[in-house]
Amino acid sequence: MKIKSLILVFVYFFSLNIFAQTGVILLHVKWSTTKSGSPIGKLANVLNGKGFVVVTPEMSWSRNRYYD
Repeated sequence: MKIKSLILVFVYFFSLNIFAQTGVILLHVKWSTTKSGSPIGKLANVLNGKGFVVVTPEMSWSRNRYYD
């Protein structure tokens, strides 16, 4: 009986991890951007294609914001 309970608990926790996703935060360098043509944008597209959740925030030192 204990082995059946242990197996059920293991299967339950294993099934929860199947739906877990890995997230990645990519930050650009000074005067760069996160647009799709930039190196960070290209890397973000590749990682998205592999199933990762990717966030590429526009930092205050980017080319587009000029130190808000």
